[in-house]
Amino acid sequence: MGVSARYRDKADVIGRKYGGTLIGTLRSTYGKRFATDCADNEKLSEALAKLDEPSLFKLVRDHEAGMLSIRLRTFLARPD
Repeated sequence: MGVSARYRDKADVIGRKYGGTLIGTLRSTYGKRFATDCADNEKLSEALAKLDEPSLFKLVRDHEAGMLSIRLRTFLARPD
């Protein structure tokens, strides 16, 4: 399945801003089906090129709505 150029353009912006975020962190936020071809300890910047379209869509949607940073802050602020 090909990922549209629009998503890939947005992925570059997301990668620059959130590239250090681990896939495992995002998977905890978006569910176990997020980025199924990636390891939990892989950084988003390393995984962006191989993300499936549904996973990339979630990131783009939340980034455009201003929710991606809120989701990550909320997750990181949770007590263990």
